[in-house]
Amino acid sequence: MFFKAKTLGGGRINTAFNEPGVYFVAAPNAETAEKQIRTYGRTLGQTEIGHNFGYISSNSALVPYLNVKANLFIQGREHDLDILPRFMLDDPLFLGQNSRALTPVGRLYVEFYRNVLGGKRYIVIADLLHAMTRATVNKLLTDFGETAQHLGISVLLFTSDDTLIRDHPGRAFAAAPELLETDQAG
Repeated sequence: MFFKAKTLGGGRINTAFNEPGVYFVAAPNAETAEKQIRTYGRTLGQTEIGHNFGYISSNSALVPYLNVKANLFIQGREHDLDILPRFMLDDPLFLGQNSRALTPVGRLYVEFYRNVLGGKRYIVIADLLHAMTRATVNKLLTDFGETAQHLGISVLLFTSDDTLIRDHPGRAFAAAPELLETDQAG
């Protein structure tokens, strides 16, 4: 399901993000990424479609005393668990575990799929991959990429990993792009 750039009172979403999938933004460090994400949030908070954006920062947004399943449904209007990766569904203990027990990778998966279940069309993720193994990063990008393609979602992933930028030249940005394009026609 593809979607077109939506007009938003004087502007529209940058057409660079019209194609669903994962995009990479070079960030020299986590602080720079977090600052840019806050800038995006302030900009989008002034638009009509800010609710279409989900954010995953270095600080957990999970409610620690709730289990994983309850955290997934906090923003959810849809409760179609079939969109979750198999490992989340096949492990009967995963959805029932307390969110405090999640690893950083588990937390990232839960926050990502909470945004997906919440109907977000664009998901911005802070530089959280730098401490993960290459195999973990590849699995995560595969799962996120497949979900994004299937549901028509654009994921903007900040990263200090030059390899990711180099390996995805058609979907990589050397600096954080503007999220909104101004309407030149008036």
